[in-house]
Amino acid sequence: MVPHFTETKEDETWKDYFYVFSLTVSLIARNVLGLFYWRNVSSIAIKCRSMLHSIAIQKSLRLSVIESADSTRSTLLNIIGADSQKICDVIPLLHTLWITPIQTIVATYLLYNLFGYSAFGAIATILILVCLTVFLMSGIKTLQVMQMIAKDLRTKIVSETIQNLKIIKLLAWSEAFINKIGLARQPELTSMWSSLTRMAFMVTSFTVAPVVVLIVLLAVKSQLDGETISAGTMFSALSIINIITVPLLTVPALAMLLSQSSVSIKRINNFLNLEEFQFHKNYIKSTIISDREFQIVCGKLQPADPSPWESTPPFPALD
Repeated sequence: MVPHFTETKEDETWKDYFYVFSLTVSLIARNVLGLFYWRNVSSIAIKCRSMLHSIAIQKSLRLSVIESADSTRSTLLNIIGADSQKICDVIPLLHTLWITPIQTIVATYLLYNLFGYSAFGAIATILILVCLTVFLMSGIKTLQVMQMIAKDLRTKIVSETIQNLKIIKLLAWSEAFINKIGLARQPELTSMWSSLTRMAFMVTSFTVAPVVVLIVLLAVKSQLDGETISAGTMFSALSIINIITVPLLTVPALAMLLSQSSVSIKRINNFLNLEEFQFHKNYIKSTIISDREFQIVCGKLQPADPSPWESTPPFPALD
C-alpha cells in the first residue's frame, strides 16, 4: 500500500478510495469486536473469582482442628484477596498465547519479502528479548513465592493483634506489637521491591523493542546490500514492525501474570488438600424427610395421627 501511494501520488485511481475505505472499516470493526471481547472475558473473570471464593470458604468450614490451628484466617484472607484476583487477571490476556505466534510469523514473512536475509537480524533481536523475558520471569516467580510466605506471616500477626487488642492496650504492649508487625512487613517489602524492579526493567526493554528492532534491521540491510533505503521501504518496515508491537508489549505482562498465577494456583491447591473434619462412624446422615405432623399432648411430643402399629397397648389391669 505504501509503495502504491508513493508511486502514484499524482494520479487518482479506484484503489485509493478502496484502501481508505478498507482501513476505516477495519479500524471500526476492530474496536467494536474488542469491546465485545473485553466484556465477555471480564464476565468470565468475575465468575471465576466468585467460584474460587466459594470453594475456599466451604473448605475452611470443613477443616479439622489441627489444620485450622495452623493456617486458617491468614491463608484464607490471602486466597480470597490476592490469589484469586491474580488468577482472574490472567484470563483477559490468554488470547496472546495463540495470537502472538501468528503475528510474529506474518511479520517475519513480510520482512523477509521486503528486506531479504536482513530480516533475520530483526528476528535474532526479538529472540534475545524473549530470552531476557524468560530470565526475568523466573526471578519474579521466585520472589513471588517469598512475598506470599511473608504476607501470610504478616497477616497472621495482624489478625492475632486485632483479636487480642484489649489485652494489648491494657498491658501497654502497643509499641512492641507495632515493631513486631514492622519486622514481619520488612521481608515482604524487600521481595516486592525486587519484583517491581525486575518488572520495570522487563517492561522498559519491550517498550523500546520496536525501535531497537528497526535500527538493527536497517543497519544489517545497509551493511549487506550497501543500497540506499527509500522512503517507501522505510514506511513499509515501520508498518510491519508495528504488527509486532502489541505482542511485544503484552508478552511481559502475560509472563508476569502467569508466574504469579502459577504460585497462586499452588497455594490454593495446598489449601484445598488440607485434612478435613472426619465424622464419627456412628453418625448417620439421614436423607429421608418425613411429612408427618406432630402435636404436643400433656407436655409430650406425639404424632398427630399415630398409626395403629405405633400405638402403645394399654397396661393390663389387675383383677
